[in-house]
Amino acid sequence: MMEDSIIENIKKEVKLRKKGRIPVPIGDDCTYLEEQGKKYLVISVDSMTEDVHFKLDWLPFYFIGYRAMAAALSDLAAKDATPIMALVDLHIPQYIDEKAIKEIYKGMEALSNRFSVAISGGNISKDVRLSLSITVIGEKDTLPPLRNGAQEGDYIYITGTLGLPLLFVKLKKKGADFIPEKVQSKFFKPLPRFDAAHFILTNYKVTSIMDISDGLGKDAWRLAKESKRTFFLYESLIPVNKIVRTYVSEPILFALSSGEEYELLFTSPNYIREKGIYRVGIVKGSGEGVNLVKNDGKVIDISSFGFDHLEQESPLTP
Repeated sequence: MMEDSIIENIKKEVKLRKKGRIPVPIGDDCTYLEEQGKKYLVISVDSMTEDVHFKLDWLPFYFIGYRAMAAALSDLAAKDATPIMALVDLHIPQYIDEKAIKEIYKGMEALSNRFSVAISGGNISKDVRLSLSITVIGEKDTLPPLRNGAQEGDYIYITGTLGLPLLFVKLKKKGADFIPEKVQSKFFKPLPRFDAAHFILTNYKVTSIMDISDGLGKDAWRLAKESKRTFFLYESLIPVNKIVRTYVSEPILFALSSGEEYELLFTSPNYIREKGIYRVGIVKGSGEGVNLVKNDGKVIDISSFGFDHLEQESPLTP
């Protein structure tokens, strides 16, 4: 099974389409509910599962909660939606005690307070391992750019440098005695890019946008697929974090596969020159693929560079 093929089958068989106050079919980061006065509720859900997204001996319980909330809020951030509330579905194994649960909620609360999000309820149940699913609800005056709007000739941009989350996993699996603070911080405390999304959508024409949760290769393919376009990324333009280059022999391919970055990926006809925003490629013609143009001119298909939750083992697997 593959995550994206299952979603496609659901879209075909279940016929979940635009209807009434729901203006967007499934396939985007969030769903939307039109309110009176032409406002929209922006809704998304994300999950964190033990041994898939984290290991208990790698993270304090506080940061397990923090990361779970960050993952959920990142979808709202990509749409520049004002967050309002969160609902938490917590599954608890027998080896997790009440003190640990309190720490998880403290971590969620720390990030939710930063963005004025109310944790307003949810569900707690018994399970064989720890997992959290968080549903977040935000609000926006207008529909933001979706995943399907990239046009031929658009530039492809991302915010931030890539590779630190996967580097943390790589070093942990190797049993490294030392992990640089910046690497730990990116893994422990990812920050939803509400600030960058608001700036970009306010100042530039954006044709498609999403957050990078499963790797630039995989997520660029999702934009390309929904837009029915071909994306070309350029090796010379990929902003690999400089720390990654000191540890990895093929830093570009490594960075393209690094998930849980929670940076923004977007397309725009505008030529943007702003600190922290990197032009990484261009949209060319019809199709549904992502190609990497190497420095030597060779072109390789990188549509599968990233993490599929159903096709492959977790990066955390030994």
